Amino acid sequence: MPDWNRRSVLATGAALSTTGILAAVGSTVAEEDASTEGVATGDPPGWSSVHGNAANSRYLPLDDGFPEPNTIAWRSDTLYGVSNDGDIAVVDGRIYIVGEFESTDYEQTELRVASTDDGTLEWKTEVTGRQRPTVADGTVYVSGVDRVTAFDTEDGSLQWVREFDSEQWISNATAADGEIYVVTGGTRFNADATLYALDGEDGSIQWKRKQVEARQENRETADPAPVGFKSAPVAVANGSVYAITGGGEFKGSGSKPGLQWNGGVTALDAKTGEKQWGVVLEDGAFIKIIATDAFVCVQNMPDGLEETVLDSETGETVLTSNSTRAATADVRVTHDTFRPSSGPITVSTYGTDDSWTASDIYYFPPLIAGDTLIATRTSESSIVGFDLESGTEKWNWEFDGTPHALAGVDENTLYFKLYKADRPTELIALRASDDRGEGREGDDRDETEPDDDTEDGSDESDSDC
Repeated sequence: MPDWNRRSVLATGAALSTTGILAAVGSTVAEEDASTEGVATGDPPGWSSVHGNAANSRYLPLDDGFPEPNTIAWRSDTLYGVSNDGDIAVVDGRIYIVGEFESTDYEQTELRVASTDDGTLEWKTEVTGRQRPTVADGTVYVSGVDRVTAFDTEDGSLQWVREFDSEQWISNATAADGEIYVVTGGTRFNADATLYALDGEDGSIQWKRKQVEARQENRETADPAPVGFKSAPVAVANGSVYAITGGGEFKGSGSKPGLQWNGGVTALDAKTGEKQWGVVLEDGAFIKIIATDAFVCVQNMPDGLEETVLDSETGETVLTSNSTRAATADVRVTHDTFRPSSGPITVSTYGTDDSWTASDIYYFPPLIAGDTLIATRTSESSIVGFDLESGTEKWNWEFDGTPHALAGVDENTLYFKLYKADRPTELIALRASDDRGEGREGDDRDETEPDDDTEDGSDESDSDC
């Protein structure tokens, strides 16, 4: 194991630009922060994005731990989103979800916002974009092909629109410390994208980067070379933005014959965009990245079974592993299975030999709520809560159907997707003691559906955005 003490790193990089096109409502261009010192970047409260938080780690800290759920508080077949994966944000008593719903236009979707209390729709608005919502500081952000759109969380009113010269899908927004980070242009297969930091209040560009210089892993004598960004969501932790890059000398062979993938990771100062480190990995880099204060996990190949774990301060490789599905600053949850089958998960304490394993866990990723790891076990058709430290099974909720994703969590409720042969995909709220729902799966006495007749909270003039 390497030295885990914090080490200073040299910040180098190209000049930063604040140019761009902004279509906004009552916005002004913020002055660029010229500081080159790292800052402590804060997460928004709650399950703020599809990946849970700015670090993409599917982890919600809780002061009192996650209670054992004992009731279905409500269920809905009109809050199904754009995929079977987890695609919701849950913040301050509201659920945010993007989907096609009644639309037949692939790009013209709807943002729906419902109460976590009973699933009742609070407001909805049309939005040009299919990416999953991100919520921070009273604003919900949705990315599209050529724009990021920001709405007020209270009533859906338009806050601003940032337009880009892009024909490719813009990445899901990552929100941290008053800013949001998106990658525009390019694809997961090339390195032609641009990384932007936008002011969360008005969408003004704080900085952008098109390329960085990166060293070749395990080649100390090779000079650093310029690499570009892949179109993938970034992770933010410890005052740094961690992004997937493409190109470089290496092209990893991967675990499947014929599969090759290049690329690596770079760390940038979250406030200035200055490069802290960059590395091209021998085994390549796909589009998934998880970051904590101590380590960064990078999926090497599309099959999802291999990853490289790097020191977050230096970019030095610490180990190679099965792919991490969820993490805290101290714990990694890895999964050894192909989609859509089941397999064992291993929970390892970082920097030690301590670990525990649970078998027959469904492919869709588990999540961590406080001191509880929540996962789906297919042989029993159940959702299981494990003690994160010991692996002891704390509770087990059996249901009738096939799980598609653990979509999100708050302080006392787990939100998950369920498919049955005789029903469309549902979003179900599984809650600790609550007087609104009764009984286990199959008890239909409380199946509250959102009221689709609720008036759209956005202005009519916002429908083009």
